[in-house]
Amino acid sequence: MSNKRVLLNIFVAVILFLFVLSAIGLFNNPMDAQRNIYYAGLNDFFADFFNVLRYISEKDPYFNTINGYGEKPYLPLTYLILYPFSQLDNFGKMTLQQAWTSKIGIMSVFYFTAVSVFLLFLSLNQIRKRYDIPFYVFIGLLFSYVFVFSVERGNSIMLTAAFVSVYLSYYDSNDKNKRITAAVCLALASVLKVYPVLLGFLYLEKRQYKDIFFSAVVALLLTFIPFTFFKGGFSNIPQLINNIKINSTNYDFTRLYPRFSFPHLAYYAFKSVLLSNITYIFTIVISVFSICYSLLLKNKW
Repeated sequence: MSNKRVLLNIFVAVILFLFVLSAIGLFNNPMDAQRNIYYAGLNDFFADFFNVLRYISEKDPYFNTINGYGEKPYLPLTYLILYPFSQLDNFGKMTLQQAWTSKIGIMSVFYFTAVSVFLLFLSLNQIRKRYDIPFYVFIGLLFSYVFVFSVERGNSIMLTAAFVSVYLSYYDSNDKNKRITAAVCLALASVLKVYPVLLGFLYLEKRQYKDIFFSAVVALLLTFIPFTFFKGGFSNIPQLINNIKINSTNYDFTRLYPRFSFPHLAYYAFKSVLLSNITYIFTIVISVFSICYSLLLKNKW
């Protein structure tokens, strides 16, 4: 058995083992901390979807402060994708809890989530074929906390992951059309969630300078053109920067635990912000090291 297959087997086994532990904890005490793998213990189900509908219903998401919220740091493409759903009901006048009672709203979030999941697994299947990954790895992904949490949020992260998967499948293809598709998908993923832009380093490995330039141009267009759709146009950019600053101070380990990630695990286990920050820095260092080491070895696994 190849080293890659061994690593994939270990990955699936660990994910399923963690899922079993989580299920045992949930069944033993349904109201304990295990519920918080869903944000706030299911007290704001599908909030990432419904809150965005509330913010954008009047095409003014960056200055919208409905019920104290609305100061979101998303680039406008995310809002633009969900805007049609916001027009199906009077979401701008609803609280989050009232949005749950909207039949068209519930139908919308299930439709959006189902399409997102379908596109994600369709794109992952391309990776599976490209890199000879066994099908049962998908089962491990289905039971992972990250996947379950993303479904519960109604978040655009699954669309982002789908675009990333297409990029990873085609970015170095001999087929020009596939490479163009990969470049566009990297741009879309980067505009939706920003951090996928780091995957552009893979272009440097094979000196695909034209592809990275094309992807960068598409990303810039997708970043700025959607601003013109919303009230205020490009004047929203300073407010977006301000919103990012506000959100960066709101999200800390004490507010979000227990969640997934090493820093949150460190805080939840030891109640130490200092240890969480150290773990956070360590995570960044090991991630950068992994990227550099994979380029050196020319082995992405």
